[in-house]
Amino acid sequence: MVLIKKLLALGIFLVASHLVNAQEPWYVMYVEGTIKLKSSGEILKSGSQITIGEKLVFETPEAFADVLTFSEGRKVLRMPKPEDKNKPTSEVVIFVKNILAPSEKTMGSRGEALNNIPDIQNHFGRETYLILGGTTQVKINPYALPMSDTFFFYVRYDYEGESIIKKLDFRGDTLILSKSTLFMIDNKTVDAALAKNLHLYYYNAKKEKSLPIALFSPIFPEDNKLKEELDVMVSLLKKGGSPNKEIIKEAKTFLNQRYGHFYEENFSNWFCKHFRICQHL
Repeated sequence: MVLIKKLLALGIFLVASHLVNAQEPWYVMYVEGTIKLKSSGEILKSGSQITIGEKLVFETPEAFADVLTFSEGRKVLRMPKPEDKNKPTSEVVIFVKNILAPSEKTMGSRGEALNNIPDIQNHFGRETYLILGGTTQVKINPYALPMSDTFFFYVRYDYEGESIIKKLDFRGDTLILSKSTLFMIDNKTVDAALAKNLHLYYYNAKKEKSLPIALFSPIFPEDNKLKEELDVMVSLLKKGGSPNKEIIKEAKTFLNQRYGHFYEENFSNWFCKHFRICQHL
């Protein structure tokens, strides 16, 4: 009899837990493309709340959204690929619960000096390179690639049919990459989106030779947009009692996955400034 009571109590607990999780809202962090709630027509954006029983309308086939709850963490809402690839795709209506998928895990670079040429080429030669706060300072091993008036880094890119060369700033063994330097032409700030074929080089003035480093794709997201997206996650994790170490880890994973590779110290300084959660490198 006692065993039956315990089993009944356990069953009631499991059912109650399931109902709570079913009713728990999913918070939207990030949206690519256009996704709407079927019931209200509301366009999903950072800060929106949805439940697993709601229907979503995907107005763009490649649209997706990062969503999270404290109990299940961060997942991705993405429309399934059509079985017939040749069939034209219009808007698709689908239940939230049918398209929740785990979020892949990736991380950024560590914060120590880059020690050799392959390290430096690998660091800057990713698909996209995220620069937070408009500028980043990257330590370069001076024995690998010293910086001075004779040895320095520069960027070459095409802008509206013109080839642009920009010498990059440095201080000691630290390379400084800033939006204001990279995309300033004739004392005017230009649209970074119009800059094409960016290449990073290292120049030896004594030999008058340039060493190709990488095809370089820096991006400079707006601080307010990033803060709004991350605040959804940071607030939820804080409410759930997550330690700062876990919050930092999740924030880095999100930025790396959705925006690109970054220099660890750049992230650490930016995140500490805006969220008052700091890590010691």
